[in-house]
Amino acid sequence: MQVDAKDFEKRQRQGEFFKQTYSEILAEKNRLVDVYRHTATYTDDLTALRNNIQDKRDDALLSLNELLLDDFKVLDIQYEQATWDDKKNKEGRPRPRLLKMSDIEALEPFHWGYEFDQILNQNGGFDAIITNPPWEIFKPNSKEFFEQYSDLIAKKKMTIHDFEKAQVKLLKDNDIRDAWLSYLSSFRHVSAFYRSSPQYKNQISVLNGKKAGSDINLYKLFLEQSFNLLREGGPVSYTHLDVYKRQP
Repeated sequence: MQVDAKDFEKRQRQGEFFKQTYSEILAEKNRLVDVYRHTATYTDDLTALRNNIQDKRDDALLSLNELLLDDFKVLDIQYEQATWDDKKNKEGRPRPRLLKMSDIEALEPFHWGYEFDQILNQNGGFDAIITNPPWEIFKPNSKEFFEQYSDLIAKKKMTIHDFEKAQVKLLKDNDIRDAWLSYLSSFRHVSAFYRSSPQYKNQISVLNGKKAGSDINLYKLFLEQSFNLLREGGPVSYTHLDVYKRQP
């Protein structure tokens, strides 16, 4: 969540960005945002300001995404490409490979340390957070995926047997099968990050010295991240109105 300035500066690209320190980059970003907020007229100048802010952000993302890729590598996480066994006509064993920058970019990560540097660095975090997290498990959902290709699956209640028959039929289409394999491939490395990153250290229970395996629940991720973002003593509220405070 926080950005290591020295690591960031090692990954800067040549050009306008190259000679700036991370603190200078943040100061320039914050200055442009402040000018934009206090510009009263909706003119071409306002559009130019917004585009300039976005350009600076895009430049920063090059290095920020590289830092995130390094985090995955340090945790020894690989990309696991889902495969298809033509002989058995079903999914085969995943094929592991090294993660690439394109894999990180596909996640469209939000870099809190860059976007809200003043709140996190100067204020110690947010005063309060109100959130409406997704209440679902982080794993492939076959019905949710295939219903976009079949009105039958989308509109009609089906038995598991009928759904499996419809799925087999859909997977005979090469384009749908490729999309399905790509969809399956997008979960394993992210799930591994949630299970092993210090940022989400409370996601895995430990019983008698052993880790207890369980599915990753998104609302739990939201809860832990909310506590990461809060200042000491700050409250976080969920939509069912339970309020928790971050203890000093």
